[in-house]
Amino acid sequence: MKNFNYKEVNELATNYAKYYISVREKLKQQPLGFDDFFDKLQVNGSINFEPKIDLVIDRLNETLEMFGKRGYKSWGKTTRSPIRQKFNEGYTLSEMLDVIEAKKEWLGDTKMHKFFRPKTLFGNKFESYLNETTKPLEATSDDKFTNAYNEALNDNF
Repeated sequence: MKNFNYKEVNELATNYAKYYISVREKLKQQPLGFDDFFDKLQVNGSINFEPKIDLVIDRLNETLEMFGKRGYKSWGKTTRSPIRQKFNEGYTLSEMLDVIEAKKEWLGDTKMHKFFRPKTLFGNKFESYLNETTKPLEATSDDKFTNAYNEALNDNF
């Protein structure tokens, strides 16, 4: 393990405090303990404060766990990159969670379960998946009238 000097320890403690306050106050969640924070720092070389991405990964993992599947590491580059890209494109946290909810049916399908992963869910078909989450429009009174009129025309008296 690396030996840290005073300046490095001070910077590490300051960054941990910023992270802890950010997660606890802004997201109302329990932040990582210092040991996990330190491990993540050693793996990545730095800590990016992207709590929205963490929320998406947490929901993804919760959904996987409901179906007895293994989850994704929250600091994995291949896990975070597609989610970050969608946020950069302007999509919201709510939209990300909607896609996870819409596609969780894949987990019960023997052919599709392997595609329930960040690379697929938040890839180039994301907008299509997002559009699947919207409810169909209800028929308006004009549509009902048109349908009744057409049925009346087709009736053979």
